[in-house]
Amino acid sequence: MQEWVQKLLAVQELDLRLDKLREQLKSVPEEQAKVARMLGADEAVLTQAKDGLKTIEKELKQFELEADGLRAKKADFLTKSAMIKSNEEYRAALHQVEQCDKHIADIEDRELAVMGRLEAARATVAAAAKRLEATKQRAKEMSADLDTRLGNSKAQIAKLEAERLPTLVGIDPGTIRRYERLRASPARINHPDHRALVPVRDGVCCDRCRMNLTAQTRMNTRKGMPVPCENCGTMLFHEG
Repeated sequence: MQEWVQKLLAVQELDLRLDKLREQLKSVPEEQAKVARMLGADEAVLTQAKDGLKTIEKELKQFELEADGLRAKKADFLTKSAMIKSNEEYRAALHQVEQCDKHIADIEDRELAVMGRLEAARATVAAAAKRLEATKQRAKEMSADLDTRLGNSKAQIAKLEAERLPTLVGIDPGTIRRYERLRASPARINHPDHRALVPVRDGVCCDRCRMNLTAQTRMNTRKGMPVPCENCGTMLFHEG
């Protein structure tokens, strides 16, 4: 194997490791956004549960006010009935009292139904609050992990970038420029295989795109020349 190949393969190994670390860095903001969305979703559920509880509490309070008003009205009728001398007026007053009792009983029945809903709503709020607390703890742990990943990735990137410069020493500048152009091409950046330098597979095809190579290209690689694959442009070398 040619010396330039060995050196450039060492550079490429560093670059591939750097690619993975940079991908990890790139994923951190999205992961942080996911944590925020997860927390926001549970906060929204709790807010909705609390709003539902407030609505039921207002409904119950309204029934209580209506019942209190009817009780006051009933008391007023009873007070006035004591001063009534006409039997007809007295019966009318008693009828009003009976109507008040009927309406109060109806309201109390409706209050009981609302109180059942109130207990269910309180249970929903409690469950949502408990879930939110668990989510907050989980979000805190996930955020801490992401911060650790961020710090470790940055440290590793700085270390590998420092190792990369000396590794380039001794490689032909023209070969380095071709290698760098290949690595920077969108087709390679957006492809799972980021390699810019690959061997001739089984002596006949490019190890990256698996397309057969011409006899001339295979011969040039055996001579140690940095030739490109006719199909994908990747730099080729002979492993022998």
